[in-house]
Amino acid sequence: MDGTDWENFITDFSEDADLAATTARLIADANRLLASKSAIRNFFKVRFAADNHDPHFGYFSTRSWRKFLLSVYYADLLSYPVTEDQVDFPRLCYILNCAPQGFTVWWAEFADGQKFPVGYTGWYCVAASVFQQVAALQARADGTIHHRFFLPANKKTAYLYLFNYSIVRELKGTRFSSELIKDFASEISGMDAKGLFCATVSEDGSRVAERFNMKKVGAITSEAGVPSDDIFFVSGVRE
Repeated sequence: MDGTDWENFITDFSEDADLAATTARLIADANRLLASKSAIRNFFKVRFAADNHDPHFGYFSTRSWRKFLLSVYYADLLSYPVTEDQVDFPRLCYILNCAPQGFTVWWAEFADGQKFPVGYTGWYCVAASVFQQVAALQARADGTIHHRFFLPANKKTAYLYLFNYSIVRELKGTRFSSELIKDFASEISGMDAKGLFCATVSEDGSRVAERFNMKKVGAITSEAGVPSDDIFFVSGVRE
């Protein structure tokens, strides 16, 4: 893993007797520091060194993974104040157990020494059939689907789902957000993928998708037909 002593600043969700209170306190403390424009004296990234995992319990039996997973979740909650935009924890558990190697959490160390996860990026491989289903949206009149749960592939493929790239709103447009996006772009370009797609919930997300040469091909709607996320897609990145 990269970073310093970040694990000391986050709980293990399987050992915390009052996880809800711990979560509320962390979110409130981080938002207080961000709102007060407290100086950030260090900005660093943390990745999980995915290696052999338990054949029955995956990474759930690994304490450092559990902390990494929770840091991703907290970065998501801090980045997306609107509840409907936030990832649900069970879905994140599944994805991070399947593909932790594609996720990077960005931490800020503030002037008082406290450290919080303030942004993250994530990608994972999908099967060719999943990518083709997304590509097929281009030929559909309505161009909509009713979910944003695209299953990770069980092995490396040439098709990537860009799961997330976000940072807290107080740091958007700063050198910190630029560093996060530059690092993510470099990582994705090094994957030599044949195709990319993502779902965006904001204009910022759409602009970054366009930087990856993706075009809007559809949207994710609720069962009631209310649009939410836009789907961006590009094929033929590598032939």
